[in-house]
Amino acid sequence: MRYRPRSITHPAKIAALLLLTAGCSSAPPLAGDDKAQPASIQPNATVAKTAPPMRTPQDSAPTTESDRLILQQIKSACKIGNAERFVNAFVASAAVRRQYLAPEVLYSGPGASGQVRLLAADYDRFPIEMFDYYWRPVQPRSADEYVEIVMEQSQDDRIAIEWTRVRYDGHAGEGDGLGTPFTLDGKPYQPGGPYSDGMLLFEPAKGCWRLIEDIRYAASSAP
Repeated sequence: MRYRPRSITHPAKIAALLLLTAGCSSAPPLAGDDKAQPASIQPNATVAKTAPPMRTPQDSAPTTESDRLILQQIKSACKIGNAERFVNAFVASAAVRRQYLAPEVLYSGPGASGQVRLLAADYDRFPIEMFDYYWRPVQPRSADEYVEIVMEQSQDDRIAIEWTRVRYDGHAGEGDGLGTPFTLDGKPYQPGGPYSDGMLLFEPAKGCWRLIEDIRYAASSAP
């Protein structure tokens, strides 16, 4: 699929985006929608055999004031069709994120034999989290690891997020409190370069987006 590049806000600016809580849409949670099938899921993909845990509506509901604010942010992003704000809010809260998963998420990478379909209730491998308004890997190998991303959006409104573990050199420049990013092997970070850890794919659904695929490129990227 061919994507047209679109820039995304530096992680340091996510805090400002999360304050934009006006304008909620009425889009319902997506994890329970079992009608549409993700287009990227292959017919021969393996469905995870573990039985899904019992879940109640309260399990998916935001449980903190922060979650509720982020839910407002993500609904507002869906209402105006702003993919950048949607992605920022999606990363910021696990409780909110569970509501914007496809019924099955296709996972490929370390720990999987080929491509594996995981039921939404079983998908617990999302690789990125927010920490002090910066994006970080869920399981960093050192305390100074962060994540840089490149977001691309296709003509049919699908979203691809390529993410890369980085370390910053600490020499802050204008508008960047952490400095210049470098890959874990010390090379200057280049957006879309050969050292990315993985890609996350989203498809449009019910006036918003939902995660359909989690692809890992390197063993070190698995949470």
